[in-house]
Parts: sequence; structure tokens; C-alpha cells
Amino acid sequence: MSDASDKVNEAVDAAKEKLGDLANNEKVSEVVDSAKEKLGELANNEKVSEVLEGAKEKFGELKDRLLGGDK
Repeated sequence: MSDASDKVNEAVDAAKEKLGDLANNEKVSEVVDSAKEKLGELANNEKVSEVLEGAKEKFGELKDRLLGGDK
């Protein structure tokens, strides 16, 4: 049983190391920063906000119907 546990721990450690390498990679950091910027632009876009508000309203109506609040 210890052998299987050791193999799992080795695999987890290797995965952590690879994720650390990715997190510290300059190109990956640039892509992540760019994605954050684009998501920020989307979040601040007036049209996107209107669509999200409309979707929230529709989901609220659907929730009310499903829960019987619209009788």
C-alpha cells in the first residue's frame, strides 16, 4: 500500500513542479495578463452589461416560475 501511496505522492509532486514552472513562465504570465485585460474590458463594456442584466432578469423570471412564485 505504501508503494502506491508513494507513486501518487510522486505524481502530485511532479504536477506541482510543472504548474510552478508554468506559473513562473514569462510567456504564460503575458498571456494571463492579456486575458485579464480583455476580461476587464468585457466586464466594463456597456453592451455586455446590458446583456448580463437582461439574462439576470430572465433567470429571475424562470426561477420564479419553477418555484411557483408567479401564480
